[in-house]
Amino acid sequence: MRHAITLVLREMGLKQIVEAATGREAIRLLETLPIMAVIANWNMPGVTGLGLLRWLRSRPEGADLPFLLVTADTTRERFQAAQNAGVTDYIVKPFTAHLLANKMRRLLEVPEDEEVPPLLAWYGKDRVIGVSARQDVDSRVLGSTVMVVDDVPSSVELIATVLSDTYNIVTATSGMEALRLLETAPLPDLILLDVSMPELDGHSVCRQIKCNPALADIPIIFLTAKDLADDVVLGLELGAVDYVAKPAEPAVLRARIHTHLQLKLAFADLAAQNAALAASAELREDVERITQHDLKNPLSAIIQGADLLIARGQDARGERTLRMIKSSAWRAVDMVNQSLHLFQIETGKYRLRPERLSVAAVLEELCAETETAFAHHKLSVVLAARQDDEAKRPFLVSGDHALCRSLFGNLLRNAAEASPNFGTVTVSLRQEESEIVITIHNAGPVLAEIRERFFEKYATAGKRAGVGLGTYTAKLVTEAQGGSVAMQTDEATGTTLTVRLPAA
Repeated sequence: MRHAITLVLREMGLKQIVEAATGREAIRLLETLPIMAVIANWNMPGVTGLGLLRWLRSRPEGADLPFLLVTADTTRERFQAAQNAGVTDYIVKPFTAHLLANKMRRLLEVPEDEEVPPLLAWYGKDRVIGVSARQDVDSRVLGSTVMVVDDVPSSVELIATVLSDTYNIVTATSGMEALRLLETAPLPDLILLDVSMPELDGHSVCRQIKCNPALADIPIIFLTAKDLADDVVLGLELGAVDYVAKPAEPAVLRARIHTHLQLKLAFADLAAQNAALAASAELREDVERITQHDLKNPLSAIIQGADLLIARGQDARGERTLRMIKSSAWRAVDMVNQSLHLFQIETGKYRLRPERLSVAAVLEELCAETETAFAHHKLSVVLAARQDDEAKRPFLVSGDHALCRSLFGNLLRNAAEASPNFGTVTVSLRQEESEIVITIHNAGPVLAEIRERFFEKYATAGKRAGVGLGTYTAKLVTEAQGGSVAMQTDEATGTTLTVRLPAA
């Protein structure tokens, strides 16, 4: 992903590009290099993209640094968190090179008809972005319509003169005239509203505008005398976005209007993106559901076919092969289930429909599958011997079969990966009052650097291909069924995972 993004940036003309593989590495680079913009993936081990953004915004030099957040997760909660943290913009995977280039042009304030200069040319002690002379108003707000409402004609004329070279100006000399224009004429992008007017003052006009859903989003800036603090407070409470003291200083007036027009555009962009993201989230769930249904049919046929061939009798090698095929097919089923269930659980959409199921039967099957999968390690995966009166007990839990397979499949694979060659993974069951307690033990200790965050997302160490989702998923899946999971580890005795599920 870094390589692909770098290619797009170089095609744009950016030459000085620094890459970081982790959030912590990015922090070190940001502390030492004059970085002009950041593109960060959300899901990273350790410091996430959101964590990097929050760290950056906490520093004076990073408060305004353009920050593009890359994510594949389209939940509203995530994007609200990013907005609250001060993200400049975000882009959802998968995305096109054209979309990325456009977003970077916007972030770096480079017009579409200008070539992007090398990033090195932008380095300076003040870290000011841009090498070409630019107008003081963003091109997207040029030509916006500003309504000026004031009962003093000379004041209206003065403001119109100051703003007419940048904006389209509509004027009204009373509150009633302003409301009539808002009913008949095209809506303005911003309203400058005098407070003190006869008949219908600015506060009354503001109140009526904000009560009308069709007008409520138009930003209002009050024009008010310097000493009328109560007017300012009341105006802001009514929904105005700002105020300018009369007589208006032209530079201040321009800056205030520019700022609030840009904010309006930004909110409109975010609203459009959020609508698209909501639709994308629904589409993703539909795709997940379709995939789950379509994949399960051929996988079921593979499992059933393997069972039939095993039942007909095979030599030892043939049976091992068939059991491996069956185990792999079940693993694929688990992955399909896990993908949809994890997405639903994380987004708060999962609803448990509990059934009575034998956790002993699930574990017996998974132990055999895990032992087959790790046969090259000469590993034993066994259900611990139980008392005679418990030997045939099914240990019924109230849960979901697919979730239980995913839960114990993850934990058994983790235990097997952490065990030494010729080692043993021991699984035991017992009932305590209204709970079934399952323990999984292996001789390998959990590495010290991840013990405190063992169940956190992306917590991984010592595994080349590990992404840190196994134990995180196990915790979510256990809690979704009303249970709990805990871990104990030390160098002397190894690691024990204890899962508690409600007894049926």
